[in-house]
Amino acid sequence: MGTDVETVELARTLTRLWAEVLGTEDVTADSNFFAFGGDSALGVELTFLIASETGESVSMRLLADAPTPAGLAAALRERAAKRVESG
Repeated sequence: MGTDVETVELARTLTRLWAEVLGTEDVTADSNFFAFGGDSALGVELTFLIASETGESVSMRLLADAPTPAGLAAALRERAAKRVESG
């Protein structure tokens, strides 16, 4: 999938949430959650914030597989597109 407007907006939201949970403003859309000090406890906090702000359910496995805001946004949009395709 390309970088459509919804994916870019979601990445911005996720970047803000990364910064909030990690306690730093140095986060970009390409910042790896775990490289910035994220751990499983912070990951759980992040997944709850993501669900609260976006309505998207994110497992720790998905966060581990897509640990950047841009990567997670793309993964979530891809998952949504597959749900639409499968009816």
